[in-house]
Amino acid sequence: MNASTPLGSFRLCTTLPVAAPVLALGSAPAVAALSIVSSTATTAIVFQRQTGLHVEALVSNAGSSDISLTASTLKFYGVGGVDRSTDYTVAIAPDNAVSISVGTSVVLTFTVAVASTARTGLVTIQPFVTGVDSGTAAVSSAVRALTAASWVVSQPEVFWEQLFASGVPGSPPARSLAAMAFDAARGRAVLFGGADATDQVLSDTWEWDGSSWHEMHPATSPVPDTGDVMAYDPVRKRIVLLADPQDASHTAKTWEWDGANWTDRTPASRPSLRYSPVFEFDPGLCQVLMFGGEPFGGPPLLTETWAWSDLAWTRLNPATSPPPLARAGWLTLRARATQSCLPGGWRATSCSMGPGTGTAPTGANCCPPFLRRSGSTS
Repeated sequence: MNASTPLGSFRLCTTLPVAAPVLALGSAPAVAALSIVSSTATTAIVFQRQTGLHVEALVSNAGSSDISLTASTLKFYGVGGVDRSTDYTVAIAPDNAVSISVGTSVVLTFTVAVASTARTGLVTIQPFVTGVDSGTAAVSSAVRALTAASWVVSQPEVFWEQLFASGVPGSPPARSLAAMAFDAARGRAVLFGGADATDQVLSDTWEWDGSSWHEMHPATSPVPDTGDVMAYDPVRKRIVLLADPQDASHTAKTWEWDGANWTDRTPASRPSLRYSPVFEFDPGLCQVLMFGGEPFGGPPLLTETWAWSDLAWTRLNPATSPPPLARAGWLTLRARATQSCLPGGWRATSCSMGPGTGTAPTGANCCPPFLRRSGSTS
C-alpha cells in the first residue's frame, strides 16, 4: 500500500486537536518525523460481534531520514474520552508498509472485530504509530490524527441465515406445526412432531447442535401430533412438551425430554386438551407458564393461565388476563424485582437464604444461579 491509495471513498469524521509527536531516544536532536494526517473507517455504523471491519490511517514522514515502523495500533474512545479499547480486537494488515521514505506518506490498514459486549454509542478511533529514524536512531511516535475516524456501535442486526439446505440427507423432512425449543444446558435445539408435505402426522425427534441435525431414537416417545408446544425448564434442565395427542384418549399429555428419552409426566390435575397455547418459561416465577389455546372441538378460544413446576400443573387465577389467544407463537417473559424469584433466587417458601450471607439459596424450588437478577430488568 502506498501514498497513491485513494481515500475519497471513506467517510471522514470528528476533528480533534493534534497531539505533538514525541521523540525520546538517542543523543541526536529530536525530529518530529512521524505524523498521522487522518484516520478513516469504511463504515459509520457497526454492530456487536461484527468482524472484518477496516480502519485506515494516513501516516507521513516529515523527517530527514527514512523511518522503519515498529508498532501500529488503534485506540477507541467513547463519549467523554473514556477508553473503550478493550471492546475491540485489532490486527494490522500483513501487506502494510514497514518503512516510510522521507517526504512520503503511506496508508496503514487495520482489521477490527467488535466484542459481543461492546458498549453502544459513538466511538472515536485514534491510531498510535511508532518508528525508528534510520539516520538518527531516534524513536518517533505519532499518537493522534488531525482528522479522526468515528463510528456508532449498535446492537447486532437480526437476520435469517440458511445454515442447512432443505432435503439434505441427515436433516428432518420438511414439516409444519412442529414443536421446537432450545435446551440451554446441552446447547441443542429440539424438534418434535408436526405434519409433512402429505399431511402425515409425525412423531420423530431431532436435535440441532449448531452445525448438524441428529435424529434421535428414544425408547419412548409421544404419539404423532401437530400443534404441540415446548419450552425449556432450566430448573430441571429438561424440555417440557405439552401435547394434544390425536388419539382416542383426548387427554392433554405432559412430557419431558432429557436428551436421550421422553418421559410421560402427565399428572392427574392438568390443563384440558388444547391446541397451540402460548408456552414459555418465566425466569421471574421460575415456572413454565401456559396461556390460552384452542380447545378440542374448536373455538371459543381459552383464557386460562397454568403454571408447570415440580412435575405438577397449577391453575392460576390472575385478576386480569389477556384476551383469548391461540397459535400466537412464543411469549418472552422478563423478570422484575418484585417477582418471587428476586432478589436472592427463590420462588417458594421451601427456598431460603440467610439474610446478608451472600450464599446461594437452598431448597428444591430455587432458581438456578444464572436466573437470579437484582433490580428491575423490565
